[in-house]
Amino acid sequence: MARRLDPDKRERILEAAIRVFARNGYRKSSVEEIAREAGIAKGGLYLYFTGKEELFGEAFLSCFEADRETLREAIANSRSPERTLRFLFDRWANLPPELEESLGLFLDFLAECGRDRVRESIRQRAADLYEEFWDLVADLLRGGIRRGQVRRGVEPRATAQAVLAFWDGLYAARYVTGEAVDLRRVSRAHLRLLLRGMRP
Repeated sequence: MARRLDPDKRERILEAAIRVFARNGYRKSSVEEIAREAGIAKGGLYLYFTGKEELFGEAFLSCFEADRETLREAIANSRSPERTLRFLFDRWANLPPELEESLGLFLDFLAECGRDRVRESIRQRAADLYEEFWDLVADLLRGGIRRGQVRRGVEPRATAQAVLAFWDGLYAARYVTGEAVDLRRVSRAHLRLLLRGMRP
């Protein structure tokens, strides 16, 4: 009879992995340390994950799951691209402490993708996540164009990619320089420029 796995324990392992990878980086982290951080035996961890590589990818992806749902909901209910972008920029500029601490994991994941240390299936899921974010923001802009709220010359997909590239870069700068980058102030300045270029 197959053993029933506990979803709460899986979540606890992922949370521990995020902390360990963010603290040590991929190369210096170990399954043993993650198991210790999660308060379980190393063998128990292998009931949920095949090893460090899978844990690394799943930890990265889990950081963005909740935000994906927020983005979907905000865009599904949007009647104004400008208001929705203001909401999203405000959310992304006010990271909860656990996400702020995971910025190192985000950068490490991108670096390890370039070194082929990330399993292709995980890399593809991360690429799919980017595609979904681009599609959602592009759909928001297309709706605004149809309603006359966004000028017709705006390219929805390219603008969506530019928005998310801005946040990738801003988070990287924040991680490297710390308090020298004020997420709220810089994002407000960027949003003003973005909205000025979008308005009819």
